[in-house]
Amino acid sequence: MADNSEDSGEPPKARRVVCDTSVLLAGGDPRSSTDDEVYITPGVLAEIHHDDDRERIETLRSTGLRVREATVDPLRAVEDAAQSTGEDKRLSQADKELLALALELQAELLTDDRSMQNLAAVLKIPYKGYAQSEIKGLWHWQSNWRCIGCGRTYDAEVPKNECRVCGHEVRKKHWRVPKGEAPGKRKPRGI
Repeated sequence: MADNSEDSGEPPKARRVVCDTSVLLAGGDPRSSTDDEVYITPGVLAEIHHDDDRERIETLRSTGLRVREATVDPLRAVEDAAQSTGEDKRLSQADKELLALALELQAELLTDDRSMQNLAAVLKIPYKGYAQSEIKGLWHWQSNWRCIGCGRTYDAEVPKNECRVCGHEVRKKHWRVPKGEAPGKRKPRGI
């Protein structure tokens, strides 16, 4: 739906936004108006390592960027949802904290991270991409272990990641499956 606030002469409506680290490091200002409330977590600050990036964050903090921790209940909800979708291994603790804060504040999540967007969709958190478009639809992850030598697959991790048949290395393979589709073998491309 288009925003017609410019056409009507009204200023854009203020919003609450929780920003992923990559959005802040991209160099832009995540606010669409000076009234927007922009939040990050202490985990985002911990991910900033370069002096130039720290200066950029401090400049944003001086113009209203807020640092806040999520509480326990939203964190638990995010952890549970991450486990159910298979995103738990793909998201950092800082990612989960940002999702929990967005859930708690009923704020929009601003991120290009596809796994964060997927979990936001599951939790019904509004999200938006910053430099990339948003995901289309919900996904969950499936995994199996596959021998790089003989191709045998295993449903569970094997000791020492070594194939029981030929002795080659066994690696974990992941793929996305549309949410609601029955678990099973990976479908060949083009079908």
